Amino acid sequence: MPLAQHDPSILDNIDADRALRELAEIDGVDMDMMRPLEEVLERRRQQQEAMQMQQAAAMAPGLKAGADADATLSQMEGAA
Repeated sequence: MPLAQHDPSILDNIDADRALRELAEIDGVDMDMMRPLEEVLERRRQQQEAMQMQQAAAMAPGLKAGADADATLSQMEGAA
């Protein structure tokens, strides 16, 4: 969709899952080949959870460094 390149928010108007299922049915795709919607939603939830865990793991070293710096500063202030 060329318009979506200029304004991606217009894609909010389309229910892509429903559109895909409708087009598949029109094209004669055996609907048994399609995953049930509940399974699709569960897979998406799992993918989102995995992505959040990866992001947290990527941020962890920076958070630890910040906490170590805070601890060092506290020790220095306590020694002064």
